[in-house]
Amino acid sequence: MLDAIEQAAEMASMKLVVFSGGECFMLEDELVVAVARCTERGLASRCVTNGYWAKSAQAAHARLEPLYRAGLREINLSTGDHHQQFVPVERIAYGAAAAIGLGMNAVVVVEREMDRTFHAQGLLSHPAMAAIRDHPNLIVFDSPWMAMEDRDSVRHGPASLTNHLNIHRRAPCESVLDTMVVNPRGEVGACCGLTREQIPEMQIGSLEEATLVELAEAAGNDFLKIWLAVEGPEHILAWASTIDPRIDWENRFNHHCDACRALYDDALVRDVLAHHWRERRDDVLYRYRLAHQKPEAEWPDQSNRHAPIASSRQEAMNHAR
Repeated sequence: MLDAIEQAAEMASMKLVVFSGGECFMLEDELVVAVARCTERGLASRCVTNGYWAKSAQAAHARLEPLYRAGLREINLSTGDHHQQFVPVERIAYGAAAAIGLGMNAVVVVEREMDRTFHAQGLLSHPAMAAIRDHPNLIVFDSPWMAMEDRDSVRHGPASLTNHLNIHRRAPCESVLDTMVVNPRGEVGACCGLTREQIPEMQIGSLEEATLVELAEAAGNDFLKIWLAVEGPEHILAWASTIDPRIDWENRFNHHCDACRALYDDALVRDVLAHHWRERRDDVLYRYRLAHQKPEAEWPDQSNRHAPIASSRQEAMNHAR
């Protein structure tokens, strides 16, 4: 972990290190050491947590104070119906209040799905939140909940699902090619999306085999990742369906990570991308260049590249290994 931080500090474009999980607070004192290393190297840091450790106002303050002294300035807390099966909401309130009291930013993300019983107002009305409810350093917002295994187990209201009537509201992916993830096995991913571990093509290598700089360069030469950064997965799915109408994408996805997983996982979509990607190449690369203002000498040469997606899942798995 410290080695990855050192490598990140050598990259001029790297600004922020996020400790996530799993549950990063299980690192205990090692988390303080890692945050301090980020601060020493000029990197901002953020922790994403379920707040299990904030058993009281005093416990929350005691846990966050060493992290604040080490340089941590933002904490993200997750809650909602599913989280509260394990971590009661008062711990989120105590954690947020302690963070604000120390001078940190506190962001609370509340699960959103159809028929949920818990809403952001339930957190804001908690007595522990009274003093910080209107504090400028507190942000509370909803985020779509999605299933990782039983993909149909989470339901969302029809108005929130992507279709041809609302696809214009779907934005490009802000994570791919902008975020690098290092997991506990030293494997590096090209985005921080929720479904990244289920997409072999998002695994771009290992720190045992290459440096972060080398892996970042390799990821930046992947046309499909560039395409995702330009249009986002929903728009690519919609385009693919114009070539193969059997592709079923409308009214299926609430979360862009869910749509991205389907893009890589659906055999029909993979076939369209493998055989038709050149039809979109020039347009996508031009728009990417405009957005990033890359000097011409640094512009990736896609003219002789192979298809950006393997024709079979096994090929992709082999490539990822």
